[in-house]
Amino acid sequence: MNAPLALEVMAGLSRRPRKLSSRFFYDARGSDLFVQITKTPEYYLTAAEREIFETQSGELVRAFALPSGPFELIELGAGDGHKTFLLLDALQEHNLIYVPVDIAEEALDQLQVQIRARYPALALRPLRAEYFAALRQLSPETRKVVLFLGSNLGNLVDVEARRFLSQLSELLHTGDSVLLGLDLVKPASVVLPAYSDAAGITRAFNLNLL
Repeated sequence: MNAPLALEVMAGLSRRPRKLSSRFFYDARGSDLFVQITKTPEYYLTAAEREIFETQSGELVRAFALPSGPFELIELGAGDGHKTFLLLDALQEHNLIYVPVDIAEEALDQLQVQIRARYPALALRPLRAEYFAALRQLSPETRKVVLFLGSNLGNLVDVEARRFLSQLSELLHTGDSVLLGLDLVKPASVVLPAYSDAAGITRAFNLNLL
């Protein structure tokens, strides 16, 4: 176990209640398992966002009020990016630089291959980094549209979520946009199967972290 991971695990398991950061899920195997989770019939989140992009991409693009010049489309926690392709389809007439951000190198490598095959002319700048470290690497002069999808904000407790949004706000500028994907309150009969699928993929995902 590397030293930073060991320290974070020790700190997390010393808390009450005990806690491990969700970012530790996403090693090579964990990233692959999560992609499989998003394709299970029980995991409604990805299907819902995909439907929104299929039916509302034009409205979203208009809401971004994009400049005539270049802008950066920054996806925090991009994963395999398959939902985002629908939004990229709607943005082809615009001068964008796609910046997928993820801590999983394998996921970014696979995404880069898919992007090159589907959008050979698209300007692409993948960043393997923590979210805020990635944002600090980008030019403050370029207009930004930040995607934070998959209800990932729900991985944080309220205090952490407020801190995250505050930090995000500090790194953006007037005219920048954020597209935030959040889940609504659901009955247990919907939520529990989404995180305990019949095929056991989520179980394998959790055990891989441990």
